Amino acid sequence: MANKLSPHQIDKVKSHSRNIKIISYLIYLSLVMISILIITQYIKDRNTTNLVDMQNIETEDYINISEKIIEIENSII
Repeated sequence: MANKLSPHQIDKVKSHSRNIKIISYLIYLSLVMISILIITQYIKDRNTTNLVDMQNIETEDYINISEKIIEIENSII
């Protein structure tokens, strides 16, 4: 003899199924959004040029920061 489910139990099962569908949809959506953000960040980083690359090394405007000493005068700290 098969067990019969009460209407209350059927409603609980339907509610649980709906909640699982919503959670799985949100997980899928978040994975897609994270993937899009990672890809756009990667493309953005590849397209940016370095400040040193933008300057011509042979001109007088080129500054090698590693050879300069920077002093802070009248610091508040």
